[in-house]
Amino acid sequence: MRRFVLALATLAAVSAPAYAASLSGVQVGDIFCAGRLSGDMAPVEAILTDELKATIAEAQARNDAIQKAAPDEKPPLGDGIPWQTHPDYAPRCSVVGMTGTAEHPQVVLFYQFPDSSGANWSDKVETTFVNGVLRINDVIYADGTRLTEALVNAFKE
Repeated sequence: MRRFVLALATLAAVSAPAYAASLSGVQVGDIFCAGRLSGDMAPVEAILTDELKATIAEAQARNDAIQKAAPDEKPPLGDGIPWQTHPDYAPRCSVVGMTGTAEHPQVVLFYQFPDSSGANWSDKVETTFVNGVLRINDVIYADGTRLTEALVNAFKE
């Protein structure tokens, strides 16, 4: 029995770091909100899926080419990556729930303007597991459209 308990304890100790390396959905949401409130999305960019990173990089490259060709005109992403439904700075952002599926958990974020409740909205951060680690795969805006769609549609004329 003692050997069984020791083997089980060893297995738990070996397994724990791999499990602990993944963030929870709430933690992902907190990081996302902190990025939106601070204006520094670097911590968020560190937890994106490779596919979303590539989509953003492609959009930024296209935007840079347009800016270079017409420096006096505002390019499609002149206000930056559209990480949320509205470009306005919301002074409050908080995680208010989880939805989605086991494969693609969605973190529900609430953006709040304390002095103007009619301007509040909610977005969802869609996540997925990559090698057992939760990563941001997309942002679902309040109207159901997505960040990945917005990045493609920004360049359609």
